[in-house]
Amino acid sequence: QELEEHRDRERLRQKNIEAMYDGEARQINEKQDKLWAKEREARGILMKEVIDTLKRQVEEKIEANIHLQKANVLER
Repeated sequence: QELEEHRDRERLRQKNIEAMYDGEARQINEKQDKLWAKEREARGILMKEVIDTLKRQVEEKIEANIHLQKANVLER
């Protein structure tokens, strides 16, 4: 009887420990997922800024070339 009660208590203790670790693991995974989502969003924003900057630079160079060509035509 006493041995059986001891086994039951030990099983319950083991279940509690497993539940605690499962909860902690879930929290760690959720925290990591949130961090990765923030990093992904930040990379997306940065990439958009880079592309917008490059696009603006190309447009400025095109405009400068157009003005240069107009000036060359007028000089002739």
